[in-house]
Amino acid sequence: MMPKKRKYRTYYQQVAAAVSFESKLNAKLIAVTREHGKANFTYKHNRTGDVWRTTLTKLEKYDHNKYKGRAKKASKNCYSYSAWNQAGKVSNNFVAYQCYIIECKSKITKEKFYKIGKTFLNVDSRCRTLPYTYKILKVFKGDAFYILKLEHKLHKLNKKYKYTPSIRFNGQTECFSKLKKETYE
Repeated sequence: MMPKKRKYRTYYQQVAAAVSFESKLNAKLIAVTREHGKANFTYKHNRTGDVWRTTLTKLEKYDHNKYKGRAKKASKNCYSYSAWNQAGKVSNNFVAYQCYIIECKSKITKEKFYKIGKTFLNVDSRCRTLPYTYKILKVFKGDAFYILKLEHKLHKLNKKYKYTPSIRFNGQTECFSKLKKETYE
């Protein structure tokens, strides 16, 4: 039995096929370029903002289910000890490894909640994109491992007060409606 000859697609057929993959990848096709007779497609993930480039032949072989949970996988990699420690070491804006507690408020939505997070930058620069006004209540400093464990411990301590803000932002999963007294000690 002879193998089937591959039917080559026109440039427009390739672009149409690439557009049809957008919903499967949970991404937006942002650029199409031609190089060496091949069409290359650049996608931007809707949830994570990741950008990647591929050809149609690679795109057809992708496991599309891996992109559905991509936001969760990316965030886990960001919070691993070694990745966070290394990011702090190479950062030009490194201040110290810190765990911070802030109180967030909004005049528009009348919300008030607390956020516990970690950073190696200045807390104000870390929170500059926050869509709420905030007040720094407490900052703990130490080495990367201590801060990572402390943040995890404080999240676990206040687990029953978990809060989801009405305005979405990076770090919204670290919010609490109130905090236990032991959190500040």
